[in-house]
Amino acid sequence: MSPKALRVDLTRIGPEHPLYPDVIALGDRNRRSLGLLPHDAYRDYAENGRLLIATADRRDGSQRLLGYALYRLPRNEVVLAHLVVASDVRGGGIARKLVYELSERYAARRGILAQCRRDWAANSIWPRLGFVAWGERPGRGAKAMPLTLWWRDHGHPDLMTWVGAQGGSLPVVMDANIFFDLHADETASDVVTATKNILLRRLGDRVELLTTPELHNEIDRHADSRHRSRLHALANWYPRLAVPAGAVDHIADELRARARASHNPRDDSDLRHVAYASAAGLDIVITRDRPALKRLKGPAFDVAGVRLLSPSELVTRIDQLEDAAAYAPVALLGTGYSTVEAEPDDPRLAQFLMSPLGESRTSYEQTLATLAATRPASHRLFVIDPDGMPCALLGCRPCGDVLEVALLRLRTSALRATLATQLVHRLREMARMAEVNVLRLADPHLDPAFTEAATGDGYRHAPGGLVAVTLDRQATAHDLAATLDSIAERVGEAALSQTAAELRHCADDRVLERLAALEHHLRPASITDAPLPCFVVPIRQRWASELFGVPDQLFVRDAFLGISVEHVYYRATRPARESAPARLLWYASGRGPIPNALIGWSHLIEVVDDDADRLWRRFRRLGVYGRHDVAATADPLGRVRALRVADTELFKKHVRLDRYRVLAQGFGHSVSLQSPQRIPAELFGAIVREAQQ
Repeated sequence: MSPKALRVDLTRIGPEHPLYPDVIALGDRNRRSLGLLPHDAYRDYAENGRLLIATADRRDGSQRLLGYALYRLPRNEVVLAHLVVASDVRGGGIARKLVYELSERYAARRGILAQCRRDWAANSIWPRLGFVAWGERPGRGAKAMPLTLWWRDHGHPDLMTWVGAQGGSLPVVMDANIFFDLHADETASDVVTATKNILLRRLGDRVELLTTPELHNEIDRHADSRHRSRLHALANWYPRLAVPAGAVDHIADELRARARASHNPRDDSDLRHVAYASAAGLDIVITRDRPALKRLKGPAFDVAGVRLLSPSELVTRIDQLEDAAAYAPVALLGTGYSTVEAEPDDPRLAQFLMSPLGESRTSYEQTLATLAATRPASHRLFVIDPDGMPCALLGCRPCGDVLEVALLRLRTSALRATLATQLVHRLREMARMAEVNVLRLADPHLDPAFTEAATGDGYRHAPGGLVAVTLDRQATAHDLAATLDSIAERVGEAALSQTAAELRHCADDRVLERLAALEHHLRPASITDAPLPCFVVPIRQRWASELFGVPDQLFVRDAFLGISVEHVYYRATRPARESAPARLLWYASGRGPIPNALIGWSHLIEVVDDDADRLWRRFRRLGVYGRHDVAATADPLGRVRALRVADTELFKKHVRLDRYRVLAQGFGHSVSLQSPQRIPAELFGAIVREAQQ
């Protein structure tokens, strides 16, 4: 029977077990590659429950020994003393089963440590078992042959673990050839020099270079021990990804099957760099290995959601990210961004002077002084990145019925477009707090990222800058249009009357998509006679907390940057009731710190039914769900429904279930909360009014 066809059992045994003598015999037969271990030492391991064996049934019903592992449990790790497989079943996955069992049993420990002489054939097996070469030390005996230290990580963080993007830079995983290029001497080839120029000079702090543990395996293949030692030390200076080796193994196996890759060490390392990045939630790996790019580019994206790029392609990708108006909330959620008012003479304000664009220091300081003089009605807000550095500046003050935005500045970073979108979104809330309806972006040196974000948010070009309106009321389209005309006349902004005219036209023609867009542009207004479907969607309190911050999390997150402009919520594909555009009311249910209640509403902008894995890869930047969480909602065919929503308005007063039932009864509506339920538009309006009281 093929070794792979065997049904393998894994058991911890003591010295009294019938197969215990077979363990000692198997160890003695492999003494040349294991070293001398006294038989009394086997007994000590077995008596302490540190002998794990792999067995299979013979035809006569008896058991035969396939392999074993002897291990210790010092400090906070597992140390392998022996890992042995019978010669006739090698290559059948027995060693992997033993190692995986140890990882599962002791997942709370940091990982598994083993050591092996470099000149032994078995030394090449460890990378296939998810180990990385963490370094080496001199061996014992007369020859003192070096021993490679092998480590299989369980994903627990340490001081060098990467904990998130720093300073607005884009996290990028580099493979070994990029790492070697960066640390080559000055006589390196033109190709190596080009890599250095792109990553260190052209991109600089726009990228954060990360390593995976697999880099140490590639370093270990160098023949020169001094060179290996130097490179191991250099690699340890980079932030590294800490993820369980088992998760990496699973993704690498999928990639290998899709790419039809061989099992040679170099190909395995290419796969594992991609797998580490995917398991850590990152989506870019850079390499200049042309065969790897050709072979893995498609599978890396399809299977793992990872883009495999050359250094020059990375430049293009970053330019696209910085210039795109699309919002990527995962780049902000939980990253430590915050806002703070600038002190009167804060020296950091000087960083946002736009002298390259012709702005004089005198006029800039005059604008700052005007804003400072009108405190507390005005604001000079810094957005502070996780390193404590200001990456954006927002200066505004109410002028009559208008929130005048005199300063809206950004520093260059990979999150420029994201920050621009979030700040434009934030301005509507600031206008509501100032009790004004009109916003005007009057900064003469407005960054193009702000211009693009604002036009997508309903701003119109006007002589004094870009203008928009925010209305906190429910009314018919024609009533809202009349309000807009009145505001336009009062503040002297004819551009707002264009929005009013468009609102009347769409209301008369009942253009559903355009009415939804206008409601977005006027938010938090709702157009009561717009024929937009309304649904109540049940959501567990856990997910409501992660997505919307309600109920409050244990760890406080910034209300401005913690609440995303867009989210994705996953659910089963049946019953298939929702269609976009629509309005969704969120009903937070289940165990949690708040009573079951309606907590807010969102615009539904897209509904997608697809394979769970494809949906997760597509929307991973718009939600907090992991791959397994999405898969858990799939139907028997593996399909999931994704609801992409925007403009979530959280209720200051939650509408509890008993009150919701009373409101529904008044409109002849029967409440059902097992799945999304369509409700009358009039009931939606009543719920929103109830929440505003």
